[in-house]
Amino acid sequence: MIPKLLVNAGKLGLKMAVSHLPEVKQVADETRKHVKTHLDETVKVPDLVRKGFPLTLEEAERLLTNVGLEILPVPLKPVEAAVAYADDFAGQVVAVNPKPGKRVAKGTLVVVRYLPEEVLLASQDLAAAKARDKADRKAARAQRIAQRKDRLADLMADGKSKAGGVTTKAKEGLDQVLRKDKEGQ
Repeated sequence: MIPKLLVNAGKLGLKMAVSHLPEVKQVADETRKHVKTHLDETVKVPDLVRKGFPLTLEEAERLLTNVGLEILPVPLKPVEAAVAYADDFAGQVVAVNPKPGKRVAKGTLVVVRYLPEEVLLASQDLAAAKARDKADRKAARAQRIAQRKDRLADLMADGKSKAGGVTTKAKEGLDQVLRKDKEGQ
Protein backbone atom coordinates (compact mmCIF):
# COMPACT_ATOMS: atom_id res chain seq x y z
CA MET A 1 0.00 0.00 0.00
CA ILE A 2 2.82 2.43 0.80
CA PRO A 3 4.64 2.14 -2.53
CA LYS A 4 1.39 2.56 -4.51
CA LEU A 5 0.40 5.59 -2.43
CA LEU A 6 3.85 7.16 -2.86
CA VAL A 7 3.85 6.47 -6.59
CA ASN A 8 0.40 7.99 -6.91
CA ALA A 9 1.50 10.99 -4.87
CA GLY A 10 4.48 11.45 -7.18
CA LYS A 11 2.29 11.24 -10.30
CA LEU A 12 -0.54 13.42 -9.07
CA GLY A 13 1.60 16.07 -7.50
CA LEU A 14 1.87 17.67 -4.09
CA LYS A 15 -1.77 18.82 -3.98
CA MET A 16 -3.01 15.25 -4.27
CA ALA A 17 -0.46 13.97 -1.72
CA VAL A 18 -1.63 16.53 0.83
CA SER A 19 -5.24 15.43 0.33
CA HIS A 20 -4.14 11.86 1.22
CA LEU A 21 -2.30 12.99 4.37
CA PRO A 22 -4.63 11.15 6.81
CA GLU A 23 -4.16 7.92 4.83
CA VAL A 24 -0.37 8.38 4.82
CA LYS A 25 -0.38 8.93 8.59
CA GLN A 26 -2.47 5.79 9.12
CA VAL A 27 -0.14 3.70 6.91
CA ALA A 28 2.91 5.09 8.72
CA ASP A 29 1.39 4.21 12.11
CA GLU A 30 0.58 0.68 10.95
CA THR A 31 4.10 0.30 9.57
CA ARG A 32 5.62 1.45 12.86
CA LYS A 33 3.51 -1.07 14.80
CA HIS A 34 4.50 -3.86 12.42
CA VAL A 35 8.22 -3.00 12.70
CA LYS A 36 8.03 -2.82 16.50
CA THR A 37 6.26 -6.17 16.68
CA HIS A 38 8.76 -7.68 14.25
CA LEU A 39 11.70 -6.35 16.29
CA ASP A 40 10.22 -7.90 19.43
CA GLU A 41 10.16 -11.27 17.63
CA THR A 42 13.78 -11.02 16.45
CA VAL A 43 17.12 -11.02 18.21
CA LYS A 44 20.67 -10.16 17.27
CA VAL A 45 23.08 -13.05 16.87
CA PRO A 46 25.63 -12.58 19.68
CA ASP A 47 29.33 -12.17 18.92
CA LEU A 48 30.76 -15.56 19.77
CA VAL A 49 34.12 -15.17 17.99
CA ARG A 50 35.81 -12.21 19.67
CA LYS A 51 39.51 -11.49 19.35
CA GLY A 52 41.14 -11.65 22.76
CA PHE A 53 38.03 -13.15 24.37
CA PRO A 54 37.54 -16.66 22.97
CA LEU A 55 34.51 -18.70 24.02
CA THR A 56 34.07 -22.41 24.58
CA LEU A 57 31.27 -24.30 22.86
CA GLU A 58 29.42 -24.52 26.20
CA GLU A 59 29.62 -20.74 26.74
CA ALA A 60 28.37 -20.12 23.20
CA GLU A 61 25.45 -22.49 23.75
CA ARG A 62 24.51 -20.67 26.96
CA LEU A 63 24.61 -17.27 25.24
CA LEU A 64 22.52 -18.43 22.28
CA THR A 65 19.84 -20.12 24.38
CA ASN A 66 19.64 -17.05 26.65
CA VAL A 67 18.58 -14.90 23.67
CA GLY A 68 16.21 -17.54 22.29
CA LEU A 69 18.31 -19.10 19.52
CA GLU A 70 19.03 -22.74 18.77
CA ILE A 71 22.59 -24.08 18.33
CA LEU A 72 24.01 -26.57 15.85
CA PRO A 73 27.60 -27.36 16.91
CA VAL A 74 29.79 -28.40 13.95
CA PRO A 75 33.43 -29.40 14.54
CA LEU A 76 36.14 -28.32 12.11
CA LYS A 77 37.39 -31.17 9.95
CA PRO A 78 41.03 -32.30 10.08
CA VAL A 79 41.61 -30.92 6.57
CA GLU A 80 40.72 -27.47 7.95
CA ALA A 81 43.74 -27.45 10.29
CA ALA A 82 45.65 -24.18 9.94
CA VAL A 83 48.52 -22.32 11.57
CA ALA A 84 45.98 -19.70 12.64
CA TYR A 85 44.45 -22.20 15.10
CA ALA A 86 47.77 -23.24 16.71
CA ASP A 87 47.39 -20.86 19.68
CA ASP A 88 43.69 -21.61 20.26
CA PHE A 89 42.26 -24.28 22.55
CA ALA A 90 40.18 -27.41 22.05
CA GLY A 91 36.46 -26.61 22.06
CA GLN A 92 36.98 -22.95 21.09
CA VAL A 93 34.33 -21.35 18.88
CA VAL A 94 35.97 -20.20 15.63
CA ALA A 95 33.01 -19.32 13.34
CA VAL A 96 29.28 -18.60 13.47
CA ASN A 97 26.54 -18.51 10.84
CA PRO A 98 24.52 -16.28 10.62
CA LYS A 99 27.10 -13.58 11.28
CA PRO A 100 27.21 -11.85 14.68
CA GLY A 101 25.01 -8.76 14.90
CA LYS A 102 22.51 -9.98 12.29
CA ARG A 103 18.85 -9.86 13.34
CA VAL A 104 17.11 -13.22 13.11
CA ALA A 105 13.81 -14.66 14.31
CA LYS A 106 13.77 -16.22 17.76
CA GLY A 107 14.31 -19.96 17.51
CA THR A 108 16.63 -19.65 14.50
CA LEU A 109 19.29 -22.36 14.24
CA VAL A 110 22.80 -20.91 14.55
CA VAL A 111 25.68 -22.99 13.18
CA VAL A 112 28.63 -22.80 15.56
CA ARG A 113 31.98 -24.10 14.24
CA TYR A 114 34.41 -25.15 16.94
CA LEU A 115 37.95 -26.51 17.19
CA PRO A 116 38.16 -30.19 18.18
CA GLU A 117 41.30 -31.62 19.81
CA GLU A 118 42.53 -33.44 16.67
CA VAL A 119 42.35 -30.28 14.54
CA LEU A 120 44.10 -28.29 17.26
CA LEU A 121 46.96 -30.82 17.35
CA ALA A 122 47.22 -30.84 13.54
CA SER A 123 47.27 -27.04 13.55
CA GLN A 124 50.05 -27.01 16.15
CA ASP A 125 52.02 -29.50 14.03
CA LEU A 126 51.63 -27.21 11.01
CA ALA A 127 52.84 -24.23 13.04
CA ALA A 128 55.85 -26.18 14.33
CA ALA A 129 56.75 -27.32 10.79
CA LYS A 130 56.48 -23.74 9.56
CA ALA A 131 58.75 -22.51 12.39
CA ARG A 132 61.32 -25.26 11.62
CA ASP A 133 61.24 -24.36 7.92
CA LYS A 134 61.80 -20.70 8.75
CA ALA A 135 64.70 -21.55 11.08
CA ASP A 136 66.24 -23.82 8.41
CA ARG A 137 66.03 -21.06 5.79
CA LYS A 138 67.59 -18.58 8.21
CA ALA A 139 70.45 -21.00 9.04
CA ALA A 140 71.07 -21.68 5.33
CA ARG A 141 71.21 -17.94 4.64
CA ALA A 142 73.64 -17.40 7.51
CA GLN A 143 75.82 -20.22 6.15
CA ARG A 144 75.85 -18.66 2.65
CA ILE A 145 76.84 -15.29 4.11
CA ALA A 146 79.63 -16.89 6.18
CA GLN A 147 80.94 -18.66 3.05
CA ARG A 148 80.96 -15.36 1.13
CA LYS A 149 82.83 -13.67 3.96
CA ASP A 150 85.41 -16.48 4.00
CA ARG A 151 85.91 -16.29 0.23
CA LEU A 152 86.32 -12.52 0.37
CA ALA A 153 88.75 -12.78 3.29
CA ASP A 154 90.79 -15.31 1.27
CA LEU A 155 90.78 -12.94 -1.70
CA MET A 156 91.98 -10.11 0.52
CA ALA A 157 94.77 -12.26 1.95
CA ASP A 158 95.88 -13.26 -1.55
CA GLY A 159 95.56 -9.66 -2.72
CA LYS A 160 98.08 -8.37 -0.20
CA SER A 161 100.82 -10.29 -1.90
CA LYS A 162 99.66 -9.15 -5.36
CA ALA A 163 98.97 -5.74 -6.86
CA GLY A 164 96.62 -3.48 -4.84
CA GLY A 165 93.72 -3.65 -7.34
CA VAL A 166 92.52 -7.07 -6.22
CA THR A 167 92.79 -6.10 -2.56
CA THR A 168 90.67 -2.99 -3.07
CA LYS A 169 87.95 -4.93 -4.94
CA ALA A 170 87.89 -7.65 -2.31
CA LYS A 171 87.66 -5.11 0.50
CA GLU A 172 84.79 -3.31 -1.26
CA GLY A 173 83.02 -6.65 -1.74
CA LEU A 174 83.48 -7.58 1.91
CA ASP A 175 82.16 -4.19 3.02
CA GLN A 176 79.11 -4.68 0.81
CA VAL A 177 78.41 -8.16 2.24
CA LEU A 178 78.80 -6.86 5.79
CA ARG A 179 76.39 -3.99 5.08
CA LYS A 180 73.78 -6.40 3.65
CA ASP A 181 74.28 -8.70 6.63
CA LYS A 182 73.57 -5.84 9.05
CA GLU A 183 70.49 -4.79 7.07
CA GLY A 184 69.16 -8.35 7.11
CA GLN A 185 69.29 -8.57 10.92
